[in-house]
Amino acid sequence: MPTTNPIISLFHNRNFVYLWSIQTITQIGANMLLFILAMQVYSISNSNTAVGLLFLVYGVPNVALAAFAGALVDRVGAKKMILISNLFRVPVLLLFIFLHGNVAAALILAFVFSVVTQFFFPAGGAALPTLVSKDELLAANSFFSFTFYLSLLLGFIGAGFALKIFGDTGIYVFLSLGFLLATFLSSFLPPKLNFWPRLNSLLVHRGYKNFHLKIMVHINNPFSVIKNNYHHLRLVSKDLWHVVLLISRKPVIFSSLLLLGFTQVTLAILLSLAPGFSVRVLNIPLTDASTFIMLPAGLGMIIGALFLARFAAKWPKKAMRLWGLYSIGCVLFLLYPVSAVIRLPYLTGLLLFILGFGNALIDVPSQTILQEETDPEIRGRIFGILSTVVMAGATLPVVVVTILADLIGVGRVLLFVGAGVLIFTVIYQLSLSRLVRHFPRSV
Repeated sequence: MPTTNPIISLFHNRNFVYLWSIQTITQIGANMLLFILAMQVYSISNSNTAVGLLFLVYGVPNVALAAFAGALVDRVGAKKMILISNLFRVPVLLLFIFLHGNVAAALILAFVFSVVTQFFFPAGGAALPTLVSKDELLAANSFFSFTFYLSLLLGFIGAGFALKIFGDTGIYVFLSLGFLLATFLSSFLPPKLNFWPRLNSLLVHRGYKNFHLKIMVHINNPFSVIKNNYHHLRLVSKDLWHVVLLISRKPVIFSSLLLLGFTQVTLAILLSLAPGFSVRVLNIPLTDASTFIMLPAGLGMIIGALFLARFAAKWPKKAMRLWGLYSIGCVLFLLYPVSAVIRLPYLTGLLLFILGFGNALIDVPSQTILQEETDPEIRGRIFGILSTVVMAGATLPVVVVTILADLIGVGRVLLFVGAGVLIFTVIYQLSLSRLVRHFPRSV
């Protein structure tokens, strides 16, 4: 008898399980790496600004390459990109073993790791709607959001336990084995995600009917390779510009990209200020920052995503996103007074839980709208632009707030950020009526 539970229905889909497993393994590994690097930088410098520099180095490739990577996914294929991006991160992780303790080298390797990662995110986002039905898309996005939040929780909290078990260098071997496993699982994704049929069609269209024979011409003539690659880059750039124009003309896509970027900015600010907030406001050891700050926020994100997967199908998406915005603004504004003045640790934990739940209220419906309103042929470019919006929106605020935290204190920075979120939410709500009149499906 068919089940009515959408989550159970998804796990009857083998291809969805493969993609979800790949996402889980790689995101936990990436978050573990970022947590380890952040703690190392802060322990050496005792500076929020230094942590902000790490986020800047990690975020630059997202801003510079993500949109291009998404366009490349549309032309090359999601399966190919997922497999290669996982495989190429293995040697980067192993290099950390030989450069352990060198902060400058760690920042450089973090930059390289981030460059490779840019080709995974749009490939995974573009692949998901091709593996599930339209009726399952909301539940699938909810569960992928659940996985994203769970990977944050397991990555940041589990990194400490993994370090104790595997040691300062063995942890990188452990992480590299995880990415090798993800590479192996990538080979089981369905052929329809592969790039060969589309590449063959493209080559035939350009006159290469026997490209398996004519490939030798390119090997013997490197200038031909350069010429064709340059032409391919021009096509990718043209495709990307077409999608940018589409986004500018469709508020339904623009608003979702904007709010998805907002949720990631919130998470990045929380993570970057967690060390200083734990030591200077909560007066707890640095090692407990993940337990008292990231754990309740992560639980709120996970429970929120699961709740929406089960009950949110009949709720208006615009209302969910407004509730999320107001809850995040109120929590950030109240966090410092509650923690430093009232000094009730359990109330602080509750506020952080609400912040995480509010994040899910924005993320899940926005992801669903984005996938429902985009054609499969351009979805990779859309998700590539999403990654650019996320990191462009997150990197600069993180650098600014960490510098301000060293100058005026973490608590005051949280007050200002909370007030800014509330002002933004009021402006967004006032604009809803106008958008609904002209674009009924845009919010």
